[in-house]
Amino acid sequence: MLSQRTLILSAGFAAGFSGMTLELAAVRLLAPYFGTSAYVWTNVIAVTLLALAVGAWIGGRVADRGRAQRALLAALLLGGVLSFLAPLLGPALAAELLPADLRLEEAFSLLVSGSLLATLAVFGPPIALVGACSPLLVQRLVDAGSSVGRGSGGVYAISTLGSLLGTFGTTHWFVPYLGSRSTVFLAGASLFAAAGCLLLVRSRSGRSLALALVLGTVPFAVAGLAPAAAARALPDGWSRVGVERESIYQCVRIIERNLGGKSERWLQVNDGLDSFQSLREEGEIFTDTYYDPLAAMTLATRPASGRCRVLILGLGGGTLVPLLRAIHAGAGQAIELVGVEIDPVVVELAQLHLGLDPRTIDIRADMDARVALRALPGIWDAILVDAYAGQVHIPAHLCSREFFRELHERLSPGGIVALNVGALGPKDGVAGAIANTLAESFGTAWRWPVPRNRNEIVFSTRAADVDFAAWAAALEAAGEQLDAASGTRARTRVQELVAQIGTLRCPVPHAFEPNGLILSDDDARIDVLQMDALHASAGR
Repeated sequence: MLSQRTLILSAGFAAGFSGMTLELAAVRLLAPYFGTSAYVWTNVIAVTLLALAVGAWIGGRVADRGRAQRALLAALLLGGVLSFLAPLLGPALAAELLPADLRLEEAFSLLVSGSLLATLAVFGPPIALVGACSPLLVQRLVDAGSSVGRGSGGVYAISTLGSLLGTFGTTHWFVPYLGSRSTVFLAGASLFAAAGCLLLVRSRSGRSLALALVLGTVPFAVAGLAPAAAARALPDGWSRVGVERESIYQCVRIIERNLGGKSERWLQVNDGLDSFQSLREEGEIFTDTYYDPLAAMTLATRPASGRCRVLILGLGGGTLVPLLRAIHAGAGQAIELVGVEIDPVVVELAQLHLGLDPRTIDIRADMDARVALRALPGIWDAILVDAYAGQVHIPAHLCSREFFRELHERLSPGGIVALNVGALGPKDGVAGAIANTLAESFGTAWRWPVPRNRNEIVFSTRAADVDFAAWAAALEAAGEQLDAASGTRARTRVQELVAQIGTLRCPVPHAFEPNGLILSDDDARIDVLQMDALHASAGR
């Protein structure tokens, strides 16, 4: 039979695990409504610290009154109940705080205050109850014969180890495999497990043992952690341009090389790897990358007004801007551009070093893509999604069925939505899952593998079908009008794109597979798919 001290410390471990799991899962649970900006993270962290402080103060006062055992059981059981309610209350409250007619001017303040209020109301109480457990557990150890120093040291050490498990487990295993809702449920189950440990301390009867086993069974396992990628030096022939900047989201730098007498610049985030977030080649509009077909997608829609409204979610350094303007000018069509970028440092460096001209596009910086979609007024003829977190990961709330349905509602009747997806082949799980989810929301979807690139364009339309012949003709006409100012390879590149569009008409469109993987706000398996794809690529 386990000793009283071991059982009490086990309860402390479970409580520490639950507190950290609740904190990290709170961000993922609220991300579809408030995004995952630094402001949201700050609010969650601040609420967690405040709740722990208040809980510890209350727990200490209760402990002095000699009711530690009863108060502990009440705190753990009530905390578990409130944790189980959080996935139900959180989205409901968030929806109330963000009205459907939200204007852009109101969005920022509501995101900050709304995320703070939602976190405080939904996650503050259970985390405060977790905070109250530490002084109560210390008192229980003292009552069992331990010294104050040994008891407090043991409780805080073991609860910190529980928090460590909650930190790694939530990020690397629980949220990706179980979903955000189930992760919060797991935190609640761990509090019930802690209550089960205390029941064993209180009574050793078979009845209490059976109840403790029921309450204390927590089905989770810790997945192996992938090693962090080592930082890489600049590629051969490349040099830094300006000062490398550390934003609140990532490390951002501009690098440059000489390419056939012309300069080519890349904007890279974090360690850069061998890829870029945005690029500019001197004297060229077309890039010979996924940006070219992504821009060409906007000619697949022919707005009745003659003016094509294009929304770019994930503007980055604005590589698409001159390309879109050149194509639509060649097609004789007016264009209105709005770009959303969550990191203002990226926009700043792009304006300084990549030639991004704010007069050519309405830039909305420091906003999450999904939140901006709701806040920006009007209907769009084309929505281009090129949003990544940490350079290689598509945020889970930007490839879910709920997000795609929001896109569908904001498109004109013949509108197009196109997503840039990092893909490693036709069987890549990331592109397949996103295409399947998009098809489930729109009725059908297509995959356009980009030659010479590790990308696919996954797209669909609100219309009954895509008029591929008209689309190719519009692009070809635009190519004939492009002059020397658009670069030496402009017309050749247009002809390549026209030929690729012709191949898209042949295969049967990627239709919704009833048994296929459908991504949702509650299902973050996109993280697992992306990590699997990266590991598979590294092993080739």
